[in-house]
Amino acid sequence: MAAALAAVAVVSIAQAATPVPDVHIEAASRAPTPFGAPRRHARLVKSVPAKDDTLAAAPKSLDLWFSEHVDVSLLRVTLAGPGGASVALGKAAMAGSGKDEHVTMPVAGAMGAGVYTVTWLVAGADGHPTRGSYEFRVTSKP
Repeated sequence: MAAALAAVAVVSIAQAATPVPDVHIEAASRAPTPFGAPRRHARLVKSVPAKDDTLAAAPKSLDLWFSEHVDVSLLRVTLAGPGGASVALGKAAMAGSGKDEHVTMPVAGAMGAGVYTVTWLVAGADGHPTRGSYEFRVTSKP
């Protein structure tokens, strides 16, 4: 394992002038565990609305694509509006199939103009929790 981490460090140093963060994250997340199985953690790979989107109208739903299947019963998603005010979300459900499988949840609360933050917490197939957040902007009032 030490040799694998040293190789990642060498690649990181050699490529420091060319930022490719996903290469380093992927290499580390697939490193073998002491029991030989690779570690994988669910990570957000796509969202609608997307990070830094500017929308003319409030979205009807949040759609999140993860790097692996997630159990919606273990998923926690919050939507906070201007000033940190919580926006109600409906029940999360799986939608799509295969590579298009994703989590969808209706936006149940009212959303005016402003910046919104989506925060998520999920456990992947290995049981380890991962979390993240991103922002998008709504420009029109309801």
